[in-house]
Amino acid sequence: MQPLCSWPYLLIEQNRSTLYINKEKLGAEVAEYLKSQQIEVAEYADVDKGLARYAEYNILLDPNTTNYTLAQKVTCQEIITLPSPVPALKAVKNDAEIRGFRNAMLKDGIAMVKFLKWLKPAVEGGTETEMSLDEKLTSFRAEQPLFRGKSFRNHRWLRSAWGYRALRGHTRNGYSRKATRIGAD
Repeated sequence: MQPLCSWPYLLIEQNRSTLYINKEKLGAEVAEYLKSQQIEVAEYADVDKGLARYAEYNILLDPNTTNYTLAQKVTCQEIITLPSPVPALKAVKNDAEIRGFRNAMLKDGIAMVKFLKWLKPAVEGGTETEMSLDEKLTSFRAEQPLFRGKSFRNHRWLRSAWGYRALRGHTRNGYSRKATRIGAD
């Protein structure tokens, strides 16, 4: 069964490369691009079979990200356990990516300043809940150009910043079962 959230694996051999991923997540354009780059695509669940058949002399496995079950499937002569070079390569940004990041942070900063200015009097009114705060922060972000929706839930930040409530258990999509008024107690 395909996990709901999974990171793909890329197995690079001397004469072939195979991307193990949920094929349903690949659009036609991406699949065609991978094919043009001579990268085979296999089902995510088959990565263990790929590791078992891997016939090269050695393999690099990141001990921080490779699970035990997959590591046990490797049969080559030498296993090199070092951090993956991929995160360092991904950290290198071109000018367009740097500009995009700065613009995104600027827009989010504007939304956060508006939210924080609004927050104190709203909380003092005693009618705000975790959910209404989440909706208000999202509305300030939505005012910014190119807003495409939330990439994560705001309530994690809000909850962690609000006193003893940060220690209470939350359920159902991260919110408490009963909307707790903020500032009421």
